[in-house]
Amino acid sequence: MSETPGSNDTNLAISLNQSPKSSVTVQNNVAIYEGTSTFVKGFITTASKQLLNTDQLLMKSQVTMQSVLCSLKDSKMNIKQLHEKKQ
Repeated sequence: MSETPGSNDTNLAISLNQSPKSSVTVQNNVAIYEGTSTFVKGFITTASKQLLNTDQLLMKSQVTMQSVLCSLKDSKMNIKQLHEKKQ
């Protein structure tokens, strides 16, 4: 028996129509897929937002730390100048 392109799809559709049990299985699989897909999309979206917020906080803290470092360098320089003036 030679098969034409798409005949497998047709045979599958015919066999699904003939078997109510198969139809229920397909519906269950679709429901599982949709539920899993929704869960994963929600989880990934939430995780991505949290990572973005964390990244932004890290950048802000890095800028703050650089500012503190510059302030400390300036303070050291000023203290050194004060000691030199006293002598």
